[in-house]
Amino acid sequence: MHRRTYAGYWDLYTPEEWEAKVAELTAEREKQLKLDAMTVAFVQPGEMQSERDFNEQGINSTPELTLGKHGRRGSDWFSFDIPVEPQGSMTLAVTYCSEEFAKTIFTILADGQIIGTQTISRTAPGSPSPTFYDMNYQIPLSITQNKSKITIKFSASTGSEIAAVYGLRMMRTEAP
Repeated sequence: MHRRTYAGYWDLYTPEEWEAKVAELTAEREKQLKLDAMTVAFVQPGEMQSERDFNEQGINSTPELTLGKHGRRGSDWFSFDIPVEPQGSMTLAVTYCSEEFAKTIFTILADGQIIGTQTISRTAPGSPSPTFYDMNYQIPLSITQNKSKITIKFSASTGSEIAAVYGLRMMRTEAP
């Protein structure tokens, strides 16, 4: 870089710290491989191509960007058509953020049947930095049986909104 000053930073580890870091990374990779093996479909709300691929629909919903992660929130409803396996029970993992502007109450439906009601409280001022976390919702076999996809709908309760959703992962309840 001509006539520019720049700097590079590296993490420094002692041999013991490096071995602990390698063990941590190995465990994280194994966890991700197990999650990938269980995953039937992953939807990234807020990203145009993913939303088109999974037929995003809704009323009064908007894309969201928090800490570089895309999502979708709404004041009425939004939905996605997500592939399922017809012969086994499924679990829907939904990614939320610990930082919300207001208390939100909403319902999650699978093909019109309620699979969960979620309440997410407003983040207290001065709380630690926001983190992303998953909540799992069991989908009964009666909903997925003989179907290749189902519609997952997020519907706001009266006088509330839908918290931002940063990921939807349809998983086999048991790993293959």
